[in-house]
Amino acid sequence: MQMPECLPRVTSVTGVVLDARSRGSTGAEGTDLTLGVNGEHLEALAFSDDELWRWRLVVPVVAETFGLIHTPGMPRPIITLACPAASAAVLRHLPDSLCPVAGIVSGTRRLVDAIGATPLRRFVESVFARRDVHDLYWTLPASIAHHHAYPGGLAVHSLEVACDIATQSTLTGTERDLGIAAALLHDIGKVWSYDGRRLTRAASAMGHELLGLTRLEPALSRLEHAWEDGALAMRVLLSGQARRRPDGSYPYALVQRLRACDQRSAECARHTGASRAGRAWAPVPCV
Repeated sequence: MQMPECLPRVTSVTGVVLDARSRGSTGAEGTDLTLGVNGEHLEALAFSDDELWRWRLVVPVVAETFGLIHTPGMPRPIITLACPAASAAVLRHLPDSLCPVAGIVSGTRRLVDAIGATPLRRFVESVFARRDVHDLYWTLPASIAHHHAYPGGLAVHSLEVACDIATQSTLTGTERDLGIAAALLHDIGKVWSYDGRRLTRAASAMGHELLGLTRLEPALSRLEHAWEDGALAMRVLLSGQARRRPDGSYPYALVQRLRACDQRSAECARHTGASRAGRAWAPVPCV
């Protein structure tokens, strides 16, 4: 028997809280919520503790299952409950509109899903679930005045580097996993490097590579418990150090590949930019 349209309808969805806005000065009128659900936006209303919803915008992004009541005549459903979801994956719920450049969020998600080593994939997912990373990574430029210097440039550049290294046919499966993870995160320190168009004190003192390594150390330590060599390799790759060591040995060769893909992305961006400043030389094609 078909339910009358005048009756409320109860559903549930799994997603993440992207934004929470109090109605009125006290929040007594409820909280408008924007959820990310399977890559789409969902607007909802909650009448539970307003502070609890705003607290979600400070702690790491987590996937939750929300109970919803859809009432005829109401423009958005009302959330009745929220509880941790069985799956902790966050990237699958983020909408493409988080980045000003179309396709970057979904492209990043596909590459992260392609990482075969489960501990490494979870490590990368945990970095993107950090609230400070979530709030800035998708909209920051990759540089202030050089390559990819536009909103979303950091995510675009990182994805270009990761796609480049992912298609190199001579890498082993483990090397490809590490290369994708390191490429997506090689500039993650820039999340904490910019204060408007100026570098922060931390970035000026440490550089974005060391700054990123420092901020990611808790997550790297957790990775080390699950896969020691994976954590050691990620520290080497994210350090960006490719110089020969004092004993004459060289660091992991994948570092040089990552640096080459990084340079290639930057050169292509400079070559196609409107300004000639900072462009790399490129040979004229033979005709």
